[in-house]
Amino acid sequence: MLSNATKEVKDYLAGVLEDERVIKLMSFLKEDHDRLVDEQCGIALVEAPPLFERKRAEQMARKFADLGLTDVCVDDALNVTAKLQGSLGFGEVLAEAHLDTVFPFETVKKVTRGADRIEAPGISDNCRGLAAILGIVRGLKHAGIVLKKDVTFAGTSGEEGIGDLKGMRNLFMRNPARFDFCLSIDGHGSGHFVFDGTGSRRYSVTFETQGGHSWTDFGASSAVHAMGRAIAKITDIVVPDDPRTSYNVGIVSGGTSVNAIAQKAEMLVDLRSVSNEELDKLEAKFMSAVTSACSEEKARSSRKTDVRVCFRKVGDRPAGRQKENSPAKPLAMASSELLGIKYGDDGPSSTNTNIPVYFGVPSLCMGAGGEGGGIHTVEEWFAPADGWRAVQQAALILIATAGLSQV
Repeated sequence: MLSNATKEVKDYLAGVLEDERVIKLMSFLKEDHDRLVDEQCGIALVEAPPLFERKRAEQMARKFADLGLTDVCVDDALNVTAKLQGSLGFGEVLAEAHLDTVFPFETVKKVTRGADRIEAPGISDNCRGLAAILGIVRGLKHAGIVLKKDVTFAGTSGEEGIGDLKGMRNLFMRNPARFDFCLSIDGHGSGHFVFDGTGSRRYSVTFETQGGHSWTDFGASSAVHAMGRAIAKITDIVVPDDPRTSYNVGIVSGGTSVNAIAQKAEMLVDLRSVSNEELDKLEAKFMSAVTSACSEEKARSSRKTDVRVCFRKVGDRPAGRQKENSPAKPLAMASSELLGIKYGDDGPSSTNTNIPVYFGVPSLCMGAGGEGGGIHTVEEWFAPADGWRAVQQAALILIATAGLSQV
């Protein structure tokens, strides 16, 4: 059952779809499918690990310039941005796809193309999204569509892993109110949307103590034992199901020998929640658990040797929820129904839209069509059949948020 707001949006979108220029655009995006897939494969051959996206950013900059966009630049965060000028002279929408993949340099040796499937690391996440951005620009130009608001098209840096949303932070931190809407295109799939952001804080925790020989210095504090106590305490932390909150100790290391009392140990911890308030509470409990464990290890020690602990934050992604009056979900639902695409809300997740949603900017993240698998593995694959349908939907949502000019 569509809400009243969604029905209003559906009526508006239905009118947009009757415009001759939009009809021309939709037809073009279907016809452009094979070219878009070729472009996707070409992008995959230019590797872009997190924080090292310059070559792919420069590749996209050349493509933006060739398509006639203005103000093309690669910024200090390694984002590539370009502008499609609107007719109003005010208002701006962001349409972006992240540049980076999880793979280090020299991972991609080739792109293997079969009859109905393409294989290459990063081919779906996010070469597909970048190609879709280019296809939409190409389609708008071909159809002669002028939008009311300016549109900034971007390839953004640092979405994956240690990138910590570096590119989106750079676009929003200086002026959070710059954009009226953010459309993020990420990976494969049709009709699946993310509206809310799962926040995360990641810590490297280092334990240090005097250590010694396991026999002659028995009873001295151990960094590994202190870490073990800390992990046990962390797993006793109770978190709510709603708002959903979680924690994980993902990597541990330490010690030098089986017969040495460890001087140093380290663990990497991931804290998550869809609520920034709950994330604050979890962070405080986590730190308290670790410091308490160190005190207990010292108290247990017959020599009362200190255990020092150092917390180093290595990731901080804010949580965020759409405002009640956000047009994001009505746009997704209405456009899905009009285009005959099965709609799905994937629930909160950690994507580039964490940043704009945190600042109250209406946003959505969607796939760019086709099917895929093996994401974040060297066996990653993409099946392009009917991929143009999601690209059409993304273009329609962009037109709706930027406004179709009659100029």
